[in-house]
Amino acid sequence: MPSPLGHALGAAAAGWALAPPLPSATRQVVAATLRRGLWFAALGMLPDVDLLVAGLHRGPTHSLSAALIAGLAAAALTRSARLGAAAGGAYATHTVLDWLGADSSPPVGIMALWPLTSDYYQVSKPVFESLWRHNLTPDAWFHNIKAVARELMILVPLAWVGALRHSRSAKNAKNAKNAKNARNAKIAKPKG
Repeated sequence: MPSPLGHALGAAAAGWALAPPLPSATRQVVAATLRRGLWFAALGMLPDVDLLVAGLHRGPTHSLSAALIAGLAAAALTRSARLGAAAGGAYATHTVLDWLGADSSPPVGIMALWPLTSDYYQVSKPVFESLWRHNLTPDAWFHNIKAVARELMILVPLAWVGALRHSRSAKNAKNAKNAKNARNAKIAKPKG
């Protein structure tokens, strides 16, 4: 299963890709983009709150149904369907990344389709290595460092592209508004 950092990067990338552009009046586009990214990252790590309850890890909070609930709640709170979709997508990346991750502790996999079924699912050829949480020998440290490095090689470029796309969408919206205002000013200008 991916690390919390991997989950944060994947969620930020998905959230930025799905989120509506920032308002054109936003002056600090980079800061606003990063703030949104932090919220998406938090949503991507939220399913692991079930670690606090013994025996529930990789259960219902790791399902696509939980992602749907998170997206609907965000849409209701923000009154924006597109921001709700971005929040739901950010949350759902946890399910996808865990499904793509190696898991060696029973029950193997995640309850991705809960409440429809209580079956656990895992991809047959994992993309991400599991993190060794209970064995802190030098071998475990080396394994975990390699696993996180692989996550970073895959997810940092995706997050970077998502952040650039999102920050540029605000700049493009602002430029389009300025161009429209300039055209309107030319049309309204009396000839004489």
